[in-house]
Amino acid sequence: MGFLSVLAAGVAGFAFGAVWYTVLAEKWMSASGVPLDENGVPANRSDPIPYITSLLGAILVAGMMRHTFQLSGIDTAGKGLVSGLGIGLFLVSPWIATFYSFGARPKSLILIDGGYATFGCAVIGLVLTLLSIRKGFCRRSPEPLSTPLDPHPTRVSETGSGRTGRMTPVYRNREKPSNNQ
Repeated sequence: MGFLSVLAAGVAGFAFGAVWYTVLAEKWMSASGVPLDENGVPANRSDPIPYITSLLGAILVAGMMRHTFQLSGIDTAGKGLVSGLGIGLFLVSPWIATFYSFGARPKSLILIDGGYATFGCAVIGLVLTLLSIRKGFCRRSPEPLSTPLDPHPTRVSETGSGRTGRMTPVYRNREKPSNNQ
């Protein structure tokens, strides 16, 4: 089922977050308003709950991304990277921006946390596809022989070299239907 690739991708996304927030620590602490202790570090630094929540969240995101990638035929490292960027930038970051805007949070916090969501999803997508390709988990599921709206059975097969991922219908025992039907 690719559980190990999901786990590894989630851990990679979590590790990327550790680097991201270490580099941007001062700006993030200032923008987020997180309470600091006398040493200038977050007061909840020793509390394991935020770290556990973050790791579990990254694993859940990796699991859903793997599911989506498999259904969509995303099976190369480049497609995984670009799709991860798209998921982070166009699905996750807009929600962050919405929540933070209504909460009157600083724009810099939107950029820091939205940047992590964007690039973290890219890392997850890259790791998922690299591990899935290597282990053979990225396979297209078989296409149905017909759809409810098409009374004429068809099957779908790859054309060309098989690496483009383009699909075209192949019609059995009949001519290709005209556009007038």
